[in-house]
Amino acid sequence: MSRTASATSRRRPRRTGTTAHRHPSDANVPEIGDDLAAGRGLRSIARQLLDIAERDIAATRATRPVSG
Repeated sequence: MSRTASATSRRRPRRTGTTAHRHPSDANVPEIGDDLAAGRGLRSIARQLLDIAERDIAATRATRPVSG
């Protein structure tokens, strides 16, 4: 994905309902910093959703009556 100088200077902040920050080891490159922070935040949310779904699946299997 390429960006022009005018596009990066007029970018709107992303509204995700979470807070994301640049990792201290990342270079201070504003053009990609927001995308990197948002991506890391989304990865964390995705992991949480997958963990919940896996627990729900396991609970469903544990409570399903045994047919026989």
